[in-house]
Amino acid sequence: MSPFFTIITSTYNAAATLPRLLDSLASQTCRDFNWIVQDGASSDATMQIVEQYRNHLPEILADSSKDSGIYDAWNKAIDCWQDKIGEWILFLGADDTLLSHDTLATVKEKIITLKKHVILAAGNAIVVDDFGNIINKNIIEDKKSRFFQKNFKMPICHSSLFTRKDIILKYKFDESFKIVGDHDFLIKVWKHCDQLETVNILVTKMGFGGISSDSNYKKLFIKEELKICIKTKSFRGFIFAFDSMIYKYKISAKKYITKTKIGSAFWRVLQKLHSRILPK
Repeated sequence: MSPFFTIITSTYNAAATLPRLLDSLASQTCRDFNWIVQDGASSDATMQIVEQYRNHLPEILADSSKDSGIYDAWNKAIDCWQDKIGEWILFLGADDTLLSHDTLATVKEKIITLKKHVILAAGNAIVVDDFGNIINKNIIEDKKSRFFQKNFKMPICHSSLFTRKDIILKYKFDESFKIVGDHDFLIKVWKHCDQLETVNILVTKMGFGGISSDSNYKKLFIKEELKICIKTKSFRGFIFAFDSMIYKYKISAKKYITKTKIGSAFWRVLQKLHSRILPK
């Protein structure tokens, strides 16, 4: 019999952070879950650490083989263990942790009675630095505004988003994306606002420094967000991607754009779009 929750993690040389995640899973009062780890053929002690926790988690399903990225790894895990996957799936990174020992118990109590049309259950998340200081919060106060945002920015942290098994099996992830495949997935599956329910608790503590926040991947991030904009035909999406180039990544564009009168006028328009069209 499959459990209520399945937690899926892709890893690659994650020995430094993985114990924190596994400790948070081992401490859960709700034991109605299994953990799937899809490792990318790590050369460090990642898989040895996994084996050390077999007696501390209800069930560990593990595989280690080369992959082409996080979404390839997630799809491999889904394909390999689909008969073992629980009713609700949560994707956690190797540097994420569940916030409290009763997190899964509280979430289960909130979502076990949800009607079948609800395919997503979203919790809140915080992002912390290496010293445990909170540097960002993702608190969902209004799901309608998040639904509106989904065509031009990722509205919910995937590491605090629970998804029904049948939706995961049907859609899975587009492996052509390396950074924003979770955003693409959410657009595909979240068609109506009432398909998502909020659970109104802090679910996940995320480590800062993932690929989406790595300056080395900023061009790829913008390219992939633009690809989503083209798919969704989102004007605001194009503005958001352009906005990311200038504000989020501080690409020095102003001195080039404002060399002409037309460019200066365009810059003023962009400033207005930044403050009025894009959500804060």
